[in-house]
Amino acid sequence: MGNKIENFLPKNSDLKLDKEIIADLISPSKRISCVLFYDEVGSELFRDITKLPEYYLTRIEIGLLKQAAIELSDKLKNMDIVEFGSGNSTKISILLETIPEEYRNTVCYVPVDVNEASVRKSSEILSKKFPGIKINGIIADFNTQLYVIPKETKKMFCFLGSTIGNFSMDEALRFLVDLSNIMNSDDLLLIGFDMVKNIDIIEKAYNDSKKLRNNYPDHPLSYFSRALAV
Repeated sequence: MGNKIENFLPKNSDLKLDKEIIADLISPSKRISCVLFYDEVGSELFRDITKLPEYYLTRIEIGLLKQAAIELSDKLKNMDIVEFGSGNSTKISILLETIPEEYRNTVCYVPVDVNEASVRKSSEILSKKFPGIKINGIIADFNTQLYVIPKETKKMFCFLGSTIGNFSMDEALRFLVDLSNIMNSDDLLLIGFDMVKNIDIIEKAYNDSKKLRNNYPDHPLSYFSRALAV
């Protein structure tokens, strides 16, 4: 079906990332960018964490997506489905499954992620599962590279997993403003927000009971999980 994957990350992105890491760690409110979490290893670790009983968010969102997918299925004809921070194919499959086979060939799935391995793997899985749907993978940082999204097509933007919760208030506002600036009047937006939770619930979700983080002791996501355990 003419599937393709395009890499728009700048060649000096590693150097830029190093500078951002240093700036974040010497700032008054120290942080680690979530961009660092989801390389190939981090994506695998996080996927395993989401399967644990205490990680409630994925289970809840999948239930909500199944409801939304039924309402959206008739609206996805001749549309690009753009997913930011696509990761694996579990959630987007829920939407794609509801698209009637007779017009799946009018739909293009556009996963946008900084992790090329994840985009390639999910694209391969989805191509086999939904052979009629075109796939145009984009390797890019959606925080700063929204301009690479195709502009001439009708789109539904998906920002799932409460990923927006990784942003500060200013970052979230800036992202939503930037996104609105590239959206056309007939585009759609499907976004996931988690409600405010008790701190104990959040810590249990990420400080996994099976200590899966110990399988990857040097990964940033492991540092984050260990910090919650202190």
